[in-house]
Amino acid sequence: MKYILLFFLFLQGCAASNRPLAPTILVPTVDNSPEFYTVTIKDPTQTRFTGLLGISANNHGLHYILLDATGITLLEARIDTRGNVQSKRVFGPLQKSRLPGFLAGALKRIFLEQPTPLPCEKQLLSTFCEERFTPESGRKWRQTGPFTWWSVEFSDTALNNHRQSLVYAQFLSGITLYLTKDSLKTMTSP
Repeated sequence: MKYILLFFLFLQGCAASNRPLAPTILVPTVDNSPEFYTVTIKDPTQTRFTGLLGISANNHGLHYILLDATGITLLEARIDTRGNVQSKRVFGPLQKSRLPGFLAGALKRIFLEQPTPLPCEKQLLSTFCEERFTPESGRKWRQTGPFTWWSVEFSDTALNNHRQSLVYAQFLSGITLYLTKDSLKTMTSP
């Protein structure tokens, strides 16, 4: 009986809503100009990937390109406002990797999903919330009972230190995704 309950809780934590996604205020741009983030993916024991992520957003969803540390394109994909992922190109070692699927799910949760109504949406035993600490920072998360499935912490402190940072943690797998965006002023200063 307890295994059936655990299985049910697992399904609730992973379930996606069937409604169209509404861009949150975390969407990087609405004019389709790209934003670039330094991306680092870590598991509990080591860094698994470091590179550059280019994202452009519009009313139709997100388009993103993943580059390795040397600037070689590894992945290009799009996520529409319904949450559907369309891989345009997957190169090299990522063709047999789980990274494209993980990255698509993380970006969808970070940039496109938002609870309706704010601040929390409840579905059976599952809760999806977005909380603001200041207009520039906050977090969102999905949990079932006391168990948190994933969370995003974000801080857009560009006015103070010219950096925007996002941390996405997936607790079941122990994988953490770090996105850091430097402002143009920081990138061009010596």
